[in-house]
Amino acid sequence: MMLSSTESSEVQGFGLYAGEKLSAGDFVGEYKGEVVTKEEGSRRGAVYQHLKTNYLFDLNRAQEVDSTRAGNKLRFINNSAKAPNCEPRVMLCNTVVRIGLFANKDLEPGDEMFFNYNYPEEVTKHFWEKGQAKPSGSATWQDLNDVLGEEDDESFGDSEQDFDSEENGRARKRARKARE
Repeated sequence: MMLSSTESSEVQGFGLYAGEKLSAGDFVGEYKGEVVTKEEGSRRGAVYQHLKTNYLFDLNRAQEVDSTRAGNKLRFINNSAKAPNCEPRVMLCNTVVRIGLFANKDLEPGDEMFFNYNYPEEVTKHFWEKGQAKPSGSATWQDLNDVLGEEDDESFGDSEQDFDSEENGRARKRARKARE
């Protein structure tokens, strides 16, 4: 993965910033996370939508990648429908489907990276573009940590952690408790 930094974003929570000069077409990195079924992704997506955050990425017709807890720092690339400077590409590498992110224009060190999530309006109403005012009721990364019961941690490295239905059940209970 190219050099980058994760910092607060004026757009949404954290953002990922180029740590070196990138040219259009350069490989930024691989979007990593836990591979889950579409059914499981829909269930988790309902929880994440309530939290006004989402790190689910469609991989193929049957699976999604959830980088909420088992991902890398590429999950912090924010949405921009108007001015994306990166693009995802789903690729087959040695019989494994992977998601690569590539610069689609030249980037300077310190530029925040964006790609178009292509989410429906019901989801993107919680997002905003660079230079726009933050919508009321938008969640922060700390809100997600509070519900998941995690510490605010800036070590956004790769994780090999596996999740089971028991852990998912605990996350749903914490989300319900946070709403109360």
